[in-house]
Amino acid sequence: MAGTIAVAAWLRRSTSCGLQCQGAPSRDGCCSSGELATCLTHALRLPNLMQPPRSDPEATMTDSRPFATAALSANDQFKLRYPKYLKGAVLAALVLTALFVWLFPGYEPLPYQLRETEVLVLVEIPELIPPLEEPKPREAPTIWRDIEPVDEPNLPEDPVVPPEFWREIPAPPPLLRQGEGFVSSSTRPVLDFFVKADYPEIARRAGLEGTVLVHVLVGASGRVERAEVYVGVHPLLDQAALAAARLCRFESGRQRGVPVKAWLAVPYRFRLH
Repeated sequence: MAGTIAVAAWLRRSTSCGLQCQGAPSRDGCCSSGELATCLTHALRLPNLMQPPRSDPEATMTDSRPFATAALSANDQFKLRYPKYLKGAVLAALVLTALFVWLFPGYEPLPYQLRETEVLVLVEIPELIPPLEEPKPREAPTIWRDIEPVDEPNLPEDPVVPPEFWREIPAPPPLLRQGEGFVSSSTRPVLDFFVKADYPEIARRAGLEGTVLVHVLVGASGRVERAEVYVGVHPLLDQAALAAARLCRFESGRQRGVPVKAWLAVPYRFRLH
C-alpha cells in the first residue's frame, strides 16, 4: 500500500511539473533521482500488490490483513451444494422408477384350472390264438402174430381167433407263438407297479393327445418281456407309452398254480388339460 501511495504522489507531481526535470534533481521539490528510483521500484511491485491474497486456512486464522477471508466450514459448504445434491437425487429416483416400470410390467394372474385325475382302466383283450384244428385220430394198425401149430388132440373145438391190438395216439400239444413260449393261464396277471408315461414336450406343443393301448407279455417273473403298440396315436406318444410299459411290474398269471407267461393290455392316456 505504501508503494501504491508513493507512485500515485509521484505521478501527480510529475504532471504538475510538466516532466521538466526528466530525472534530474529539482530544488522546488518537483522530483529527485532518489524519489524517482523509489517510485519505479514500487511501480514494479504494483502488479503483485494488486493481486488478492491466497486462501490459506491456517493463514486466514492468524492474518489480519484487509484482503484475508475466513475459511468456510464443512456445514456451510454442504449448504451451498445442497441444491445440486437434491437435483441429482430426484433425477436418479426418476430414472430408477422408469427403469423398474419398464423391466417389470403389470402382473396378470392366470385363471385357475382344475387338474383332471387320471384314472387307469385295465382292458382285458381276448387271447389272440388262432383256432387249431383237432387232428383226426389215425387208425391203429392190426398186428398179426404167427401161432405155432399144435397137435390135434390139444386143439379146442372152436378155433381161437387172435384179437386185434390197437391203441389211441394222443393229440399233439397246442401250437405256441414263435419265440414267445405262450401258454394259456387260468389266472390273469395283476398290475403291481404302474409307471406313468412322460408327456413329450414337442407333442404337447403340437397339441397331440389320445389314448395309446400297449400290449405287453408278462413273464413268469412278473416283468415285461415284450411290449407292442396295439392301438397307437402318434409315434411320439407311442414311444413314450412303450418306454413306460416296459418298466411296469405285474404278478404273473398262473396255470394250475404254476407261474406262466400271459398277454395283457395297458392303456396310456395323454391329455393336454
